[in-house]
Amino acid sequence: MKEQTANRVFDTANFVILLFCTLICLAPFLHIAAISLSSSGPILSGKVSLLPVELNLEAYVQVFTDVSMIRSLGFTVLLTGLFTLLCMLMTIAIGYPLVLLLIHTVQKMIALVIQGLIVIMSIEIQ
Repeated sequence: MKEQTANRVFDTANFVILLFCTLICLAPFLHIAAISLSSSGPILSGKVSLLPVELNLEAYVQVFTDVSMIRSLGFTVLLTGLFTLLCMLMTIAIGYPLVLLLIHTVQKMIALVIQGLIVIMSIEIQ
Protein backbone atom coordinates (compact mmCIF):
# COMPACT_ATOMS: atom_id res chain seq x y z
CA MET A 1 0.00 0.00 0.00
CA LYS A 2 2.84 2.42 0.85
CA GLU A 3 4.51 1.75 -2.49
CA GLN A 4 1.32 2.57 -4.38
CA THR A 5 0.92 5.85 -2.46
CA ALA A 6 4.54 6.77 -3.07
CA ASN A 7 4.10 6.08 -6.79
CA ARG A 8 0.97 8.19 -6.89
CA VAL A 9 2.73 11.10 -5.14
CA PHE A 10 5.70 10.81 -7.50
CA ASP A 11 3.45 10.68 -10.58
CA THR A 12 1.49 13.72 -9.41
CA ALA A 13 4.62 15.73 -8.62
CA ASN A 14 6.18 14.68 -11.92
CA PHE A 15 3.05 15.75 -13.81
CA VAL A 16 2.95 19.15 -12.09
CA ILE A 17 6.64 19.82 -12.74
CA LEU A 18 6.40 18.78 -16.40
CA LEU A 19 3.24 20.85 -16.88
CA PHE A 20 5.00 23.88 -15.41
CA CYS A 21 8.02 23.35 -17.70
CA THR A 22 5.71 22.95 -20.71
CA LEU A 23 3.92 26.21 -19.94
CA ILE A 24 7.23 28.01 -19.50
CA CYS A 25 8.38 26.74 -22.91
CA LEU A 26 5.10 27.62 -24.65
CA ALA A 27 4.79 31.15 -23.25
CA PRO A 28 7.22 32.82 -25.72
CA PHE A 29 5.46 31.19 -28.68
CA LEU A 30 2.07 32.35 -27.41
CA HIS A 31 3.45 35.86 -26.96
CA ILE A 32 4.79 35.98 -30.54
CA ALA A 33 1.47 34.63 -31.86
CA ALA A 34 -0.42 37.28 -29.87
CA ILE A 35 1.83 40.03 -31.24
CA SER A 36 1.37 38.80 -34.81
CA LEU A 37 -2.42 38.86 -34.40
CA SER A 38 -2.64 42.28 -32.68
CA SER A 39 -2.80 45.72 -34.23
CA SER A 40 0.20 48.02 -33.99
CA GLY A 41 -1.20 50.38 -31.32
CA PRO A 42 -1.36 47.90 -28.46
CA ILE A 43 1.96 46.37 -29.51
CA LEU A 44 3.77 49.71 -29.31
CA SER A 45 2.15 50.59 -25.99
CA GLY A 46 3.08 47.19 -24.50
CA LYS A 47 -0.47 45.99 -23.84
CA VAL A 48 -0.04 42.61 -25.57
CA SER A 49 0.96 39.68 -23.38
CA LEU A 50 -0.27 36.13 -24.13
CA LEU A 51 -3.57 37.08 -25.74
CA PRO A 52 -4.00 39.34 -28.82
CA VAL A 53 -5.41 42.83 -28.35
CA GLU A 54 -7.47 44.40 -31.17
CA LEU A 55 -7.37 41.38 -33.49
CA ASN A 56 -5.79 42.22 -36.86
CA LEU A 57 -5.17 39.70 -39.67
CA GLU A 58 -3.85 42.21 -42.22
CA ALA A 59 -0.25 40.98 -41.94
CA TYR A 60 -1.30 37.40 -42.68
CA VAL A 61 -3.38 38.53 -45.66
CA GLN A 62 -0.37 40.37 -47.09
CA VAL A 63 1.95 37.41 -46.55
CA PHE A 64 -0.35 34.81 -48.09
CA THR A 65 -1.30 36.96 -51.09
CA ASP A 66 2.35 37.59 -52.02
CA VAL A 67 3.46 35.01 -54.60
CA SER A 68 7.13 35.20 -53.60
CA MET A 69 6.26 34.38 -49.97
CA ILE A 70 4.20 31.36 -51.03
CA ARG A 71 7.07 30.18 -53.24
CA SER A 72 9.53 30.64 -50.37
CA LEU A 73 7.25 28.73 -48.01
CA GLY A 74 6.95 25.89 -50.52
CA PHE A 75 10.73 25.77 -50.97
CA THR A 76 11.22 25.68 -47.20
CA VAL A 77 8.77 22.77 -46.85
CA LEU A 78 10.47 20.92 -49.73
CA LEU A 79 13.95 21.47 -48.30
CA THR A 80 12.84 20.35 -44.85
CA GLY A 81 11.27 17.21 -46.27
CA LEU A 82 14.30 16.33 -48.39
CA PHE A 83 16.81 16.84 -45.58
CA THR A 84 14.60 14.88 -43.16
CA LEU A 85 14.45 11.99 -45.64
CA LEU A 86 18.20 12.18 -46.21
CA CYS A 87 18.94 12.16 -42.47
CA MET A 88 16.56 9.25 -41.90
CA LEU A 89 18.23 7.24 -44.66
CA MET A 90 21.68 7.99 -43.24
CA THR A 91 20.52 7.00 -39.75
CA ILE A 92 19.11 3.72 -41.03
CA ALA A 93 22.29 3.07 -43.01
CA ILE A 94 24.38 3.58 -39.85
CA GLY A 95 22.03 1.66 -37.54
CA TYR A 96 21.90 -1.52 -39.61
CA PRO A 97 25.59 -2.42 -39.36
CA LEU A 98 25.63 -1.36 -35.71
CA VAL A 99 22.94 -3.90 -34.98
CA LEU A 100 24.95 -6.60 -36.72
CA LEU A 101 28.14 -5.53 -34.92
CA LEU A 102 30.18 -5.31 -38.09
CA ILE A 103 32.95 -3.00 -36.94
CA HIS A 104 34.69 -2.74 -40.30
CA THR A 105 31.43 -1.81 -42.04
CA VAL A 106 30.61 0.70 -39.30
CA GLN A 107 33.89 2.54 -39.89
CA LYS A 108 33.14 2.77 -43.62
CA MET A 109 29.59 3.98 -42.93
CA ILE A 110 30.81 6.64 -40.50
CA ALA A 111 33.22 7.89 -43.16
CA LEU A 112 30.31 7.96 -45.64
CA VAL A 113 28.16 9.97 -43.22
CA ILE A 114 30.95 12.47 -42.61
CA GLN A 115 31.36 12.89 -46.36
CA GLY A 116 27.59 13.34 -46.69
CA LEU A 117 27.56 15.98 -43.99
CA ILE A 118 30.36 17.85 -45.75
CA VAL A 119 28.30 17.82 -48.96
CA ILE A 120 25.17 19.04 -47.12
CA MET A 121 27.11 21.84 -45.43
CA SER A 122 28.60 22.94 -48.74
CA ILE A 123 25.10 23.07 -50.27
CA GLU A 124 23.76 25.15 -47.38
CA ILE A 125 26.67 27.60 -47.57
CA GLN A 126 26.05 28.28 -51.25
